[in-house]
Amino acid sequence: MKVTLAKALKMKNQLVKEVADHLNKVKLYNSYLSTNHPNFEAKEEYEAYRRSLAKLIFLKAEIAKANTLIHIHIISIAELKGLISQLREINTREGKETVNGGYGQAPREVEYMAIYSDKDVDSFVKEAEKEIETRQDEIDKFNHSTSIEVE
Repeated sequence: MKVTLAKALKMKNQLVKEVADHLNKVKLYNSYLSTNHPNFEAKEEYEAYRRSLAKLIFLKAEIAKANTLIHIHIISIAELKGLISQLREINTREGKETVNGGYGQAPREVEYMAIYSDKDVDSFVKEAEKEIETRQDEIDKFNHSTSIEVE
């Protein structure tokens, strides 16, 4: 059956949860007291896990194939998010401050200078966020207009 990439991505997220659920049941119910019967059969859950995992692998591969046309946007968004994180760590301290001179020394005044101000950094962040939004819009359009074959 053919579905849009948007639908395929939702299916992928559901399969990820399903795979995790089956594996958690295997872990939880594999060993039990002989006097208690487990709520789930570990063998059945493991088989269901493997089936769901195979579907997930296939679906991820199909999504990846379709996404080759928009990889530039996907990679750019990841890098821009990293840039924003780094920008927010830039020290923009400016102005005069009195600092402790150390043991036995009098406090002294120092002056901090910054190449980029808080306002500059905020502008850089907003610029990157706008580019992310633009690229995400392109991805969303692509995801809603592109179909792939799924099992």
